Amino acid sequence: MRLGDAVLGLVGLALLMPVVVGIEATEAPAHVGVEVAAARIDTLRFQLAVLLTPLVAYLLLVRRIRRAGVVVAVAAWAALPTLWWSTPDRTARADASPLRVLSMNLGGDLAADAEVMRVIDDKDPELVLLLEYTPERKRTLGPMLEGTHPHVHVVARSDNFGIAVFSKRPWTSLDVFNLARTGTPQLRIEMDVGGAP
Repeated sequence: MRLGDAVLGLVGLALLMPVVVGIEATEAPAHVGVEVAAARIDTLRFQLAVLLTPLVAYLLLVRRIRRAGVVVAVAAWAALPTLWWSTPDRTARADASPLRVLSMNLGGDLAADAEVMRVIDDKDPELVLLLEYTPERKRTLGPMLEGTHPHVHVVARSDNFGIAVFSKRPWTSLDVFNLARTGTPQLRIEMDVGGAP
């Protein structure tokens, strides 16, 4: 295979990725399918950009400047959307206090409520995210946390895929969605921290 054919193949792959991922995402519910497709396209495009970097180095080494330019353009096209969307729209004020977050996997009902509360009291987080949150935890642990973290959203499940969030600060938006293939709940939360989401 000639080097030019390899470059054209990678360019074609980069251009076809949105189509392939879009077809796979149509199996998911509409609101999840779009998010899944966008996330996979961004991931694949960024991975493609990373994979093209050694090719650019090789082309420059063997003095194939024009081909290196084409590959750099494709790599930039592939990476820029991910880099753009991963950059925050606004940054917090310099004097803003940081948001302390604690995420804990409860292991279903294996960890004792007293031990969980000891860790939370010791770390004093503003936002607590609990995984494998069961209906039993909602009954026993929920009331203990609601006293100090009044902003609450719970998806308790007996199959250990439950999730709960407790916060001292209010959130500006909270979206619950399920992953398309597994049906496990996911949370997307936006909060104001120092004047920036």
